[in-house]
Amino acid sequence: MAQQVFEAHELGEAQTKEDVQQVVDEEAYLEHLSNNTRVEKKKGKHPQHNARIKGKNKAIFVEDEEDDFLLEEEEYADVEHEHKKDLERTIHPRQWWSSVTQICSENDQVDSEGVVSEDDLHSLDSEDEGNATIKRSKKEYNLQTSFENFEFAIGMEFPTMGDLRYALREYFIANDKEYKFVFNDNTRIRAKCKAKGCGWYIYGRLQSGKKTIRVNKFEGIHDCGLIFDNKLVTSAWLAKHFLDQFRIHPNMEYQGFQEMTSTTKYSNVSASIFYRTKRKAREMLEGSLKDQYVILDDYCRQLMATNPSSAAILKTRLQEGERVFERVYICLKACKDGFNKGCRPLLGLDGCFLKGYCRGILLAAIGIDPNNSQFSVAYAIVENENKVNWTWFLKLLVEDLNIQNPSIFTMMSDRQKGLEIALAEVFIDAEIRFCVRHLHSNFKKEHSGLLLKQMLWACARATTPEDFTQRMNELKEVDEKAYQWLLKKDPKEWSKSHFRVGVKCDMLLNNLCESFNSAILPARDKPIVTLLEKIRFWLMCRFTTKREDVKKWLYPIGKRICDIIENTRRLSIIVTQPLLVVVSSKGFQLTGIRCPHAFSAILASGLDYHNSIDEWYKQDAYIAAYSGIIEPMPSPDKWLNTGLNPILPPPEQALPGRPKKKRNRSNDEPPPDPTKQSRKGQANYCSNCKQSGHSKLTCKNELANKQKVPKKRGRPPKDGLVL
Repeated sequence: MAQQVFEAHELGEAQTKEDVQQVVDEEAYLEHLSNNTRVEKKKGKHPQHNARIKGKNKAIFVEDEEDDFLLEEEEYADVEHEHKKDLERTIHPRQWWSSVTQICSENDQVDSEGVVSEDDLHSLDSEDEGNATIKRSKKEYNLQTSFENFEFAIGMEFPTMGDLRYALREYFIANDKEYKFVFNDNTRIRAKCKAKGCGWYIYGRLQSGKKTIRVNKFEGIHDCGLIFDNKLVTSAWLAKHFLDQFRIHPNMEYQGFQEMTSTTKYSNVSASIFYRTKRKAREMLEGSLKDQYVILDDYCRQLMATNPSSAAILKTRLQEGERVFERVYICLKACKDGFNKGCRPLLGLDGCFLKGYCRGILLAAIGIDPNNSQFSVAYAIVENENKVNWTWFLKLLVEDLNIQNPSIFTMMSDRQKGLEIALAEVFIDAEIRFCVRHLHSNFKKEHSGLLLKQMLWACARATTPEDFTQRMNELKEVDEKAYQWLLKKDPKEWSKSHFRVGVKCDMLLNNLCESFNSAILPARDKPIVTLLEKIRFWLMCRFTTKREDVKKWLYPIGKRICDIIENTRRLSIIVTQPLLVVVSSKGFQLTGIRCPHAFSAILASGLDYHNSIDEWYKQDAYIAAYSGIIEPMPSPDKWLNTGLNPILPPPEQALPGRPKKKRNRSNDEPPPDPTKQSRKGQANYCSNCKQSGHSKLTCKNELANKQKVPKKRGRPPKDGLVL
């Protein structure tokens, strides 16, 4: 910013010299020139350096106006080759990096009551070094924020052709009119009002020997009416015009846009134009898909440089001599050290779909912290969910966590594609648990009903083999087929009675991964670098918050564990022999938390029940888990070798058929409308044949009453009236 201000200052100084030469005598000009020359010598500038700076300033002004004059109709784009570079030019990463942290940084603004620049390009009065006020005859274009009161004039000068085109477009949009080019090239522009019979026209051309475009001919009177469906208002223009609104409301829908513009001239924008506008605005705020894949390799290198000993592994494939993305794996040092120091040897594995620009699957490995909350360990983005990708992910996970004995670990999953085979290859002899909720989803496809559901969960919650056998026999008496279906499932995978006791966790659901997926939901529709950075930023904030929260603990255990203990105390039984503590309880061996009988004995003995909790739940373990620090990332313009190792996004795979707009809901999900009961799963009964499985409209049986009694025509007779 400082460099651009300095360059604009130099440009203003050079143009001021040319203007002064036209209105003052030769002696005053030579004195003025000598003063400026002394300043240049003092600053160490060479007269030729100003010419180079002016050319550079031209590029700066054009850069500010890129894509401002992109027209969709052919008649507004007579010279398309001038704008191809603007269309292909990628958005600078600084424009979308701030959206990662959801912090909207406002642009620097100059206070109108502050210091007034003497080299203001649009100033009509300027003071030289001798404090002499000089009247300037030229009208110089200033970049306007509002064109409602803007007027062209003969002799008005523009720095570039792009500025003149931009001013034309904005002026006509502000005045609800349209224009067309008579000719439009790099040296001259002639445009006129598109309305038939209107005399408005303008002609401007490049001045010989100068980097200036001057308006030589102009007629500013309109003899036409207003246009309510302006073709100049394209999706690209709307995206820039409503950029601040999309920054504040990134998930704005068409209905909300209509309500926002109901009292403006943009109220008739169609839904298709709105969604194109929304997509382009998101690209401006977050960066395009291709832009972010170009710097993905640089992001991984910068992440490892900022957070040493972290893993950021990127895998690509060569396609026609270019690198194409396959998968990326991230494991931060603070996460893996915290897991090894303060978390139990349990990992939940899950994969979720990415919704937006970045297509693919997000794989995640989530642990459980001393307060029974989710603890993110590693995550990866892959193209598909299969055995190869899961094996690659698990091998990197074993290497980062330095797992020497996989058999002591417990892995929780939802039976994802290829995960079972990958777990058997990588985590040999490890305990494998499957989510009971997903087990019941498959169970009720053949054996539905509330009673069978409750009996299934009773079998899963049984803590001893004897209790499990009893619950299974009860299920057998109710439904033999359901019993046989469940008997085929290994109880080591879904029942507490057969779980290993060393992990100190009796969890039946894979809620750890579900919590992680819910936490990163706002980031799952972002481009890939924004997605990865949002996850890293969320983890950084989470670690900081956890380190502050542990200082406020009133007890040596967390709040969740205190709630479990409080519920256990309410269920405790007052025993007659308080010194008898049931240390062999399977519940305590599974979780590390005493059963109600043991709590009753501890309380009766006057002992501190906090000391009876396993060490995995203590405050020291919690502090060790979140002791690592995740360092922040600098903005992309401060990375090394930005864009020198470009990567192409993976090719899109078009699925057969029309794309679905609604996802398939799970059987146990609540209905979308909480006020209406869904009829899914209910049997239909025909009112004609009284059979189930169809309705009267699709009934193929004969009608129950073939002869219909015809209704009498006319009104019924009144009482007492004889016809």
